[in-house]
Amino acid sequence: MIKMKVITEDESSGKLMLEEMNRLYFYGVMKIDSFKGIPHLYRYIKDNEDDWTKYDKVVVIYDDAPNNPNVANQLRRVRSLLSQLKLTDKIQYFPIVSFEYEILTTDKIEIFAQIATHEQIKYFREIGKKYGTQQLYAKTRNNNMFSDLYMQLKQQAENKLYKELGYIDNKRLMHHITFEKMCKLIFANAFKHELFIDNDFRGCWNKDCCIKNKRNCNIVGDINLQADIKKSYLLQYSIYGLMADMISGILGIENEIVAIDMVKIEKQCFFNTYHQ
Repeated sequence: MIKMKVITEDESSGKLMLEEMNRLYFYGVMKIDSFKGIPHLYRYIKDNEDDWTKYDKVVVIYDDAPNNPNVANQLRRVRSLLSQLKLTDKIQYFPIVSFEYEILTTDKIEIFAQIATHEQIKYFREIGKKYGTQQLYAKTRNNNMFSDLYMQLKQQAENKLYKELGYIDNKRLMHHITFEKMCKLIFANAFKHELFIDNDFRGCWNKDCCIKNKRNCNIVGDINLQADIKKSYLLQYSIYGLMADMISGILGIENEIVAIDMVKIEKQCFFNTYHQ
């Protein structure tokens, strides 16, 4: 079998999703690692130069968030280095917007996300479909639905810069006000408490569904999803499902995705959310 390594920018939640994919779909055959941010990918490749001979293919998953020109510059450096090391043929790239955006726009995520964020999630999907993900920053920056969140980022950045410099550098200030960071704020609002995902899946993802009258999600009625089914749902219905398909093709195997039909559950949830 082809030996594969998958490296991702995110060292917490994004890496966690890949580890779950590896466990649930590929029986742990892949090596999963993090290069801890696109500015560190060049150094990661150099530091692990001897490691590349162990793998037939390396998949690089990186955040290609809008309003971040640094990504293209870093990738040019990386491609030049890989060419020098004669490793170009081993590498396959898979860009995503960010972990938070990909989960927020997962099909039927409203089953789990806080109702107050549903309109924002819907807008993300519409903009991404109509204009492409590179327009997400431009289309949200001056939209009243997101203005408070961008203002929150601006205030945080101004406080940070003032502490560092003693004044506000407007050029550096704009680097802190990004769609990716705004998305993190929505993600925190959408998945509070037991549904949050960071270095681990919080309780609701790690446990079978409860039968409490007041749940953390929007599931109503006598529906009980097993923990692994909920995680499989996140993989299957998000961009990580496409990722799994790509990896299956490289490995030359069929991944063990158990098809999950969330339509019935979605209908019950939506009846509940739209009648509150």
